[in-house]
Amino acid sequence: MISIVEFNYFLIKHSLPLKITKELINDEKVEIVSTANKDIIYSIDSNIKSYDDFNDMIIICISRRIKKKLITFDKEMNTLYNHLNNIHNE
Repeated sequence: MISIVEFNYFLIKHSLPLKITKELINDEKVEIVSTANKDIIYSIDSNIKSYDDFNDMIIICISRRIKKKLITFDKEMNTLYNHLNNIHNE
Protein backbone atom coordinates (compact mmCIF):
# COMPACT_ATOMS: atom_id res chain seq x y z
CA MET A 1 0.00 0.00 0.00
CA ILE A 2 1.28 3.46 -0.91
CA SER A 3 -0.12 6.71 0.40
CA ILE A 4 -0.24 9.10 -2.54
CA VAL A 5 0.14 12.05 -0.17
CA GLU A 6 3.21 10.54 1.48
CA PHE A 7 4.58 9.61 -1.93
CA ASN A 8 4.25 13.24 -3.08
CA TYR A 9 5.97 14.47 0.09
CA PHE A 10 8.85 12.14 -0.76
CA LEU A 11 9.05 13.42 -4.34
CA ILE A 12 9.03 17.06 -3.23
CA LYS A 13 11.60 16.45 -0.50
CA HIS A 14 13.95 14.87 -3.04
CA SER A 15 13.25 17.41 -5.80
CA LEU A 16 11.70 14.80 -8.05
CA PRO A 17 8.98 15.62 -10.59
CA LEU A 18 5.40 15.23 -9.39
CA LYS A 19 4.42 13.87 -12.82
CA ILE A 20 5.62 10.54 -11.43
CA THR A 21 2.40 10.53 -9.40
CA LYS A 22 0.33 10.84 -12.58
CA GLU A 23 2.12 7.84 -14.01
CA LEU A 24 1.48 5.90 -10.83
CA ILE A 25 -2.23 6.63 -10.56
CA ASN A 26 -2.79 5.98 -14.28
CA ASP A 27 -1.16 2.55 -14.11
CA GLU A 28 -3.86 -0.09 -14.62
CA LYS A 29 -2.30 -2.25 -11.88
CA VAL A 30 -2.77 0.51 -9.28
CA GLU A 31 -5.95 0.58 -7.23
CA ILE A 32 -6.84 3.88 -5.56
CA VAL A 33 -8.54 3.34 -2.19
CA SER A 34 -10.48 6.18 -0.60
CA THR A 35 -10.46 7.09 3.05
CA ALA A 36 -13.59 5.74 4.75
CA ASN A 37 -15.52 7.50 7.51
CA LYS A 38 -14.51 4.78 9.96
CA ASP A 39 -10.82 5.46 9.21
CA ILE A 40 -11.29 9.10 10.18
CA ILE A 41 -13.34 8.29 13.28
CA TYR A 42 -10.81 5.71 14.50
CA SER A 43 -7.99 8.18 13.92
CA ILE A 44 -9.75 10.92 15.88
CA ASP A 45 -10.48 8.50 18.73
CA SER A 46 -6.83 7.38 18.84
CA ASN A 47 -5.53 10.21 21.02
CA ILE A 48 -3.71 11.96 18.19
CA LYS A 49 -1.50 14.90 19.09
CA SER A 50 -0.55 16.37 15.71
CA TYR A 51 -1.29 16.44 12.01
CA ASP A 52 1.43 13.84 11.47
CA ASP A 53 -0.17 11.51 14.03
CA PHE A 54 -3.56 11.92 12.36
CA ASN A 55 -2.13 11.30 8.89
CA ASP A 56 -0.18 8.25 10.09
CA MET A 57 -3.25 6.78 11.75
CA ILE A 58 -5.36 7.29 8.62
CA ILE A 59 -2.75 5.43 6.56
CA ILE A 60 -2.56 2.63 9.14
CA CYS A 61 -6.36 2.33 9.29
CA ILE A 62 -6.70 2.06 5.53
CA SER A 63 -3.90 -0.50 5.34
CA ARG A 64 -5.55 -2.64 8.00
CA ARG A 65 -9.05 -2.23 6.52
CA ILE A 66 -7.99 -3.38 3.05
CA LYS A 67 -5.73 -6.06 4.57
CA LYS A 68 -2.56 -4.91 2.83
CA LYS A 69 0.78 -4.78 4.59
CA LEU A 70 2.04 -1.30 5.29
CA ILE A 71 5.55 -0.63 4.03
CA THR A 72 7.12 2.57 5.27
CA PHE A 73 10.43 4.18 6.10
CA ASP A 74 8.72 5.96 9.00
CA LYS A 75 9.93 3.98 12.03
CA GLU A 76 7.33 5.43 14.41
CA MET A 77 4.46 4.66 12.07
CA ASN A 78 5.79 1.15 11.47
CA THR A 79 6.05 0.55 15.22
CA LEU A 80 2.48 1.74 15.75
CA TYR A 81 1.24 -0.36 12.82
CA ASN A 82 2.89 -3.50 14.22
CA HIS A 83 1.63 -2.75 17.72
CA LEU A 84 -1.97 -2.35 16.52
CA ASN A 85 -1.75 -5.53 14.46
CA ASN A 86 -0.45 -7.45 17.47
CA ILE A 87 -3.26 -6.15 19.69
CA HIS A 88 -5.96 -7.07 17.18
CA ASN A 89 -4.45 -10.47 16.38
CA GLU A 90 -4.35 -11.68 19.98
